[in-house]
Amino acid sequence: MEKALLRQLDMLPAGASAISDFSHHIDLSVEKAWMLASVRYGDNKIRSGWLLLALLTTPELRRVLSSICAPLATLPVDELTEILPSLIETSPEAQERPYDGSGLASAIPGESSQAIPNGGQDGKSALAKYCQDMTAQARDGKIDPVTGREHEIRTMTDILLRRRQNNPLLTGEAGVGKTAVVEGFALAIAQGEVPPALREVRLLALDVGALLAGASMKGEFESRLKGLLEEAGRSPQPVILFVDEVHTLVGAGGASGTGD
Repeated sequence: MEKALLRQLDMLPAGASAISDFSHHIDLSVEKAWMLASVRYGDNKIRSGWLLLALLTTPELRRVLSSICAPLATLPVDELTEILPSLIETSPEAQERPYDGSGLASAIPGESSQAIPNGGQDGKSALAKYCQDMTAQARDGKIDPVTGREHEIRTMTDILLRRRQNNPLLTGEAGVGKTAVVEGFALAIAQGEVPPALREVRLLALDVGALLAGASMKGEFESRLKGLLEEAGRSPQPVILFVDEVHTLVGAGGASGTGD
């Protein structure tokens, strides 16, 4: 098999100075390998073993593999699926960290994940990395006073104090001052002008752009968001999460490369 693969590699054109584009098969191979690694085996990086298994278990990719190396495509998939983790546990790849530096423990969409809490190579927590502390900004004088929004702030406070249905949603045309209402609420918290139940909360503004950055695989954004919410739930100090332009998170696809 090694000789067959080397022959195929030798037949490839050489001398290209740049890569114009990746083929559809490369994209599909990486996506399938990532799903196998994260969902089935709980791994946090794509290893050559997961790539091989993705090639063998995806009919379209298996046909391509057969055209390149027929013996490789005859490997027993079911048996390989069971024994592959033990085969690769002594591989040098096992000592390598993920190239994105995330240190992910799991990236299974919808399940408990530590994808975010460690916050990446810089050691930051998810809340520190992807959110801005508006209450801290208010205490530091970085938010200008807000006038004429007392009614909206009181209404939002009343909603937050409910036992159920306590997520206020600010709607309106662009530029009418929706974010200003939230800034006014942050100032009220900083100045102690809220009911006792809200005086110790942290109002954090989620940076959706930072959360989306680098989340190219399907399910990766959902995993990041899930991890961030879990960290907020574990915080010893109550957290209120402000999501600006929240409608941008709602879509109809959820395909690779999107945040739907």
